Amino acid sequence: MLESILDSGYAPVTTKTVMNEVLTDGPQVDRVRDKSEIVRTDPVRQEELSNRFLGLGSGELSVLALGERYDSSDVEYSCVLDDGRARNVCDRLDLELMGSIGVFRELVAKGSMDLGKADSLICEMKANGTRLPENHRELIQSPPTSD
Repeated sequence: MLESILDSGYAPVTTKTVMNEVLTDGPQVDRVRDKSEIVRTDPVRQEELSNRFLGLGSGELSVLALGERYDSSDVEYSCVLDDGRARNVCDRLDLELMGSIGVFRELVAKGSMDLGKADSLICEMKANGTRLPENHRELIQSPPTSD
């Protein structure tokens, strides 16, 4: 998904923790690392979030900590989370939230990606264990939400 975002002209911001979780070595990884802004988050804040919201992984916690940082500034952002517990915490913290389906919906709506490519990538994500709705194709084609 990160590669597709780069292909669409966006420069994602992610955490070092997430990058370490999702990427292995290879030329595609180098491109994502070179074109993405990779930030470190406050480990103390991550620990506080971990103690408050048990069961979240370090990647989700780092995204939430980064979301809090951006939320307290004038930076436009969305925490991209698919894990149900992490999404609930994001809502409780009143942070901007978007899941993978929302990212693909935005890319398709802006003409940066066609529906077939989005469908193919989502099917690949599902095959690799990501839980996404069965009606993902329908959701991608629906208008982007403003919430």
